[in-house]
Amino acid sequence: VVSTQSTVLQLDWTADSQHIAVSLSTYEMVYVKVPEGFVSQSPPPSLLLHTSTTVLGEQLLGIWPQDSHKFDVNSASVANGSSVVATGDDFGTVKLFEYPCREKYAKHKKYFGHSAHVTGVRFTYNDKYLVSIGGDDSCVFCVGSRYFSSPNLVTKHGYFCFIEGLFEKIKRNGN
Repeated sequence: VVSTQSTVLQLDWTADSQHIAVSLSTYEMVYVKVPEGFVSQSPPPSLLLHTSTTVLGEQLLGIWPQDSHKFDVNSASVANGSSVVATGDDFGTVKLFEYPCREKYAKHKKYFGHSAHVTGVRFTYNDKYLVSIGGDDSCVFCVGSRYFSSPNLVTKHGYFCFIEGLFEKIKRNGN
């Protein structure tokens, strides 16, 4: 049963395209059987998602900061290689965590650049880039994933420094 008081936050297809995992604003997950439309609160057996953009679930418990509110983490994207998850939050930061991220308050890399909340983060289909979308600042940042290739995700760096470096490279090349 889906609450009529909820709205859809994220949609993710299963790898076999037989189900859609739906994250709701009531912070519930439901699973819809395609094309029949049957809705269940229990995940299908051997659930394997083709995309993973939800901020919910036991695989993502560690993305939530201490003393955070339900709506502080706005977006998540698991890399297609499934070893990293990126998040965007209400504090203007993009964070990278090892995936799965089951430990509360997990260690992460934190990147700055947006002046307001981050409404969306996504890895490109080939994981070459991470794109983040700002809310009030109306910015779109696209950063090459080579900047995130460190095997140790606990080191903190400034996201803006990477953006600034990309602009400098573009200016030097005359583009």
